[in-house]
Amino acid sequence: MIYSSNSTVALNLILCVLVALGCGRTQSTVSQCHDHDFGVVAPDSRHEKSFLVRNETGSTVRFERFVLSCNCLTPKISWRTIQPNKSATVRVPFHAGKVGSDVSVSVVCNFVKEDGQEWVVPIRLSAKVRSPITVDSHEIVWSAYVGQKLEPASFKISNFSDDFWGHPRIKTNVDWLELSLSAIEPEADAKQSWRCDVEPMGKGVRDEPGLRRANIEVGAESISGIENIDVKLSVDHSVVVIPDSIFQYGETLRKGTLKIAIRSPKRPTGPEDFRLIGCDNRILSAKVRKSDGEYYLDYEVLECEADADGRFVLEATGYGPPINVSYQIIGKR
Repeated sequence: MIYSSNSTVALNLILCVLVALGCGRTQSTVSQCHDHDFGVVAPDSRHEKSFLVRNETGSTVRFERFVLSCNCLTPKISWRTIQPNKSATVRVPFHAGKVGSDVSVSVVCNFVKEDGQEWVVPIRLSAKVRSPITVDSHEIVWSAYVGQKLEPASFKISNFSDDFWGHPRIKTNVDWLELSLSAIEPEADAKQSWRCDVEPMGKGVRDEPGLRRANIEVGAESISGIENIDVKLSVDHSVVVIPDSIFQYGETLRKGTLKIAIRSPKRPTGPEDFRLIGCDNRILSAKVRKSDGEYYLDYEVLECEADADGRFVLEATGYGPPINVSYQIIGKR
């Protein structure tokens, strides 16, 4: 047997390979292609199809080799020599692959006639590999700032099993996700389909910076397999000090200016909406000013030795929790 290097190679490319392999012969005759579609099959399942190959060349033919598109095929032929107007059976066991793939594979039967010419018989098999329960996405990601309204996300569930279900089972391991299920038009080749809407809910979910993670589990009463969806909710401060960490080379740090970027559509009324709290005692003064519609934090720090560090704590009214701005002087004492 000869295998092509690409499991999804097109049948016409395989035939080109055959021509190259048989270039010493005078001519190749290609028979009509035999096709079979297994339809929807389970992952890693095994199937078989037999094809009757009838010799209508007018000459006795001798089987020479199979050319296969992938090693998921292990064909056998019942007779290696076929007389004119007689037939042989080609049996093709097929091993299905991974979930979610549409498979198209080929077997080319290569014979040689009495006059040395080639006679080739192509066979093409196809299948849709689907888990009994499938989801169209395994991840939901939200990225927002404090207080931002989040739009619901959704994913689709499809039933590719042999049975009809009342509805799938869905559950999550957290109390801040709200799940709702509704039936929709079935996906092609599926018996049933549903849409599951997912929305982050609950006090503090959108008001505290940080990363939240959750899992949604999807199953059904009549099957053992489950699908898992990973959920991530990342919330950032709606007010950002740029940069949020200051590293200065030298022996003293005295004055500087930082920009305050506002992500939220809520606009501050003025510098009075910002105040510094719990400041390190090295800070001599700090204030927020407005210039051309932008906000800046001007600070002055007492002279301090190299390797000293401290922080600003900026509170922005109505924009979530306080923001830490650290500084460090890096240098030689």
